[in-house]
Amino acid sequence: MKKFKYALALALLLSVLTLFLKVEQVNAVSAEFDGDIIRLFYQPTGEHLYTLDQNEIKVLTKRGWRNEGLLATSYANVNADEKRAVHRLYNKVSKNHLYTNDNNEIKVLIKGDWTDEGTAFYEYIGNRRGMLVLTHRLYNPKSGEHLYSRDSNEVTTLVKLAWQEDNTMFLFVNQATDNTGPENPV
Repeated sequence: MKKFKYALALALLLSVLTLFLKVEQVNAVSAEFDGDIIRLFYQPTGEHLYTLDQNEIKVLTKRGWRNEGLLATSYANVNADEKRAVHRLYNKVSKNHLYTNDNNEIKVLIKGDWTDEGTAFYEYIGNRRGMLVLTHRLYNPKSGEHLYSRDSNEVTTLVKLAWQEDNTMFLFVNQATDNTGPENPV
């Protein structure tokens, strides 16, 4: 009976504490899809994460993730035929993230250990082909990690270090040549 009272008191205390303490939670995917996609790196695991969620960036950098800067810019407020959703998936076993615009790849992976976290950002597939930059997806067969880069030197170096270049690539407006965003925003 004494153990029951102790357990009940502890449960009550924890319930009260959760009402008064603000727990900072990181959302997996941002609901705001316009903005800079930032590449983060976590040294202890070697994992990279890509997000435009400012709260996620803030929380993870406080937890030791390094902000490696801009990967690309996501434009959600363009015509539907000028954008394609890129989903973020999470593997609960390997603890890795994967980004894909391939609905078939999503269907296959969620049958296994992957969870679809939803749309992470949008790639731009509009008519500004001369102003677009290609972002490559690379795969490390040793760690199971995927890396995304628009830096051709980084891609070449990693391929020489036994990373494999996937066929999955994303297109984004090249901010170096155009800071105005896509034409014809909705």
